[in-house]
Amino acid sequence: MQAFFSYDFTPYREVFPELPDAQLKTFVLYGQFYKVENIALKLDISVTTVYEHLNRVKEKHNITSLFELRLMFSSRTECHLLRKIDALLNI
Repeated sequence: MQAFFSYDFTPYREVFPELPDAQLKTFVLYGQFYKVENIALKLDISVTTVYEHLNRVKEKHNITSLFELRLMFSSRTECHLLRKIDALLNI
């Protein structure tokens, strides 16, 4: 099972296959409680672009707030990890 790190977005592709790379990276960092300004610096994009990516993710999932967006990130990531652990234990 591959670990989840903020510098490697590959494992998140399996959890959020519906997102293009730019949205995925922005969403993962936001879901990990990075500040918007830090996301912009890390990805070398503007703060406005960070918000645009997050708004597109919200629209795709019919979510209305950034708080809900973080909850969805946590929920899907946790469920994914639990399924992987369960599969390993039931081999």
